Amino acid sequence: RSRGLGDVYKRQTPAINDHGVVYFGADNGRLYAIDSSGNELWSYDAGSPVRSSPKVTSDGIVRFGDDSGQVHAIYGETGAPVQ
Repeated sequence: RSRGLGDVYKRQTPAINDHGVVYFGADNGRLYAIDSSGNELWSYDAGSPVRSSPKVTSDGIVRFGDDSGQVHAIYGETGAPVQ
C-alpha cells in the first residue's frame, strides 16, 4: 500500500537503513517503515505520539521514544518489539 508521507510525518528526522527503508513516527502513535518505492512495510503502535527521531543501530534495531517517555526497541525488518 502506498502512502504519502505528508499525512503522518511530523517534526522529526526520519532514519534510513542500509537497504533504503525509511523509519519515522507520527502523532497517531505509530512508527512506520516505508520502502524506497513508498510502500508501507509495517507500522508499530507505540501507544503515544512519536515525535522523536528514530535511530537504526548496526544490528538493525530501531530505537525511539514516545511522548509518554517510554523508549521502544523494535526489529527493523519486521516491526516486532525486542523482548
